Amino acid sequence: MEILAPPALALVTSCSLDTITPALSHGDDVVLIGFGTFSVKNRAERTAATSDR
Repeated sequence: MEILAPPALALVTSCSLDTITPALSHGDDVVLIGFGTFSVKNRAERTAATSDR
């Protein structure tokens, strides 16, 4: 397995995020085989567990 130099790794990461981010913004699921599936879910707002002091 070849190790990427830091500039190449930065480019791969940037290009990957530039592709994944718009897909999630449009409501698509993103599947990275061997890594996981990512999707955007709308959830109700959470309430803090601590009380005001």
